[in-house]
Amino acid sequence: MRLRIGLVVDSALQGWNVHALLDWAAARDDLAITHLLVDRGRDTGGSASGEGPGRLAAASGGGFPSVLSKRTFPFLAKAESLLAGRAARESLEKRDVSGKVPAVIDLDSGSSAARLSESGVDLLVVFGSWRPRAEALASTRLGLVSVEHEGEIAGSPETAGFWQTFFGRDSTGYAILARGRESGGEAVLASGRVWNRVSFVSNRLVAQRKSLHRLRVVLAGIAATRRMPEAPARAHWSNPPQGGPGIGAQAAYLGVLLRRLAGKAIRRHVSGRAPRWSVFLARGDWPRLDARAATRIENPKGGFLADPFLLDEGGRTYCFVEELHFSDQRGFISAYEIGESGATRIGKVIAEPFHMSFPYVFRHGSRIFMVPETSENRDVRLYECVRVPDRWELRKILMSGVSTVDTMIFERGGRWWMFTNLDEPDAGDLCSELHIFYADDPLSDRWIPHRMNPVSLDASRARNGGILLREGAIYRVSQRQGFDTHGYGEDFSINRIDVLTPDDYAETEVLDVRPTGLENPARIHHIQSNGRFSVFDRCRMESVRT
Repeated sequence: MRLRIGLVVDSALQGWNVHALLDWAAARDDLAITHLLVDRGRDTGGSASGEGPGRLAAASGGGFPSVLSKRTFPFLAKAESLLAGRAARESLEKRDVSGKVPAVIDLDSGSSAARLSESGVDLLVVFGSWRPRAEALASTRLGLVSVEHEGEIAGSPETAGFWQTFFGRDSTGYAILARGRESGGEAVLASGRVWNRVSFVSNRLVAQRKSLHRLRVVLAGIAATRRMPEAPARAHWSNPPQGGPGIGAQAAYLGVLLRRLAGKAIRRHVSGRAPRWSVFLARGDWPRLDARAATRIENPKGGFLADPFLLDEGGRTYCFVEELHFSDQRGFISAYEIGESGATRIGKVIAEPFHMSFPYVFRHGSRIFMVPETSENRDVRLYECVRVPDRWELRKILMSGVSTVDTMIFERGGRWWMFTNLDEPDAGDLCSELHIFYADDPLSDRWIPHRMNPVSLDASRARNGGILLREGAIYRVSQRQGFDTHGYGEDFSINRIDVLTPDDYAETEVLDVRPTGLENPARIHHIQSNGRFSVFDRCRMESVRT
């Protein structure tokens, strides 16, 4: 028997994510959205208790200014979407959903109570931070699941991500919450944070894509078990809502946006400067790393080096890096030999017709493998070294048709583990999901997903920046993303892996690394060490011509 879902809306006109949920549900055999519950009372106010402001105008205050702000905000979003691209523009459109649901119940009508009791709905689904009337929740067998985005004013998804982008915050949050039919509190079933770019419309779209995917996972789980998931009640926002953006805030935001865009244009087209990564080499193991004593490996003219990984072979040490030239913006893998006198360039060792970076190397017995980042080709590739360090052959495609970056493979406890940053819903954010897979062999055709996947949904710590080993322990380097593309790879943390089994994962941050101790530091997002040498990369604004 299918799980019967009632979709609660304040209007039949809904955005792309509500339509996408309806289309997804229509294609499934285990659940169905059987009722559309229209609760128009939210337009004039109403929270979970039926009190308090519920819409943008109410949240912005009363009178003419609030009405005006409600009218102007959609124009601001549409204007910004012209810069953000087609997907962002389409995300602002609203279309009628009533034709996609078999039954519609108007909660304002006098017959709604009787129709609710006869509906046989198991579960309610709500998009937004407001809650339907008590009689709607009481009519269900299980309760309610809601999807919320940080910055939403009760019942107004239009405002999601606005304040976070206005103030240049690193990320925007989303959450899937559950409330049982008779329980008083809410449980957080899933929550995450997506990396913020310069456009709040784009940030909102990415958060909606991520949250919709997580909602589908939750609903499929409820359909399979016929019960609500167990989850602790906990806070899911790092900062409280700011209130609705009035006319003054909208005008100020427009000014901030124009300044940001002008700054990017000046840096790119006038000054000839751009974010440029460099690789640094230091002697000693990573816990004793002195960044001030590190030497810079010379960048190629008109390009940069990043993502260093070390390999010891035959008494020599090699460093593999991403090399990219600004003229074509397509990375490839290069190698250097590391010695007491510094780094000696060997040159290009792997190049494909698509972008490559993050040349993670590992051993399996006497064999040496590399798993470079090839997200542009939508796969995870395993190359084998047939002559150290400059001859590599593609040995296997471990995954295909996936959007994933910065894959790391290592052996622990008799299993091989793959840590990768997978963008499951293809939302356009590769920095906010850490997934783990395991297999009996690194060349296996069957990589099994970890039970807790994704083990992290946070742009401040999900993306990989390397693996470090020390005294039998394994440490995962995690990047933190700053605001917009200029904040990519802002800094990193070093995290000890405490628990790693097919069913459980835990890590503890042991060191938070900020880009200090270097001339004019800007960003640092990667480190690797073999005990004798340590290599890391950092970024600052430099000329792209030299």
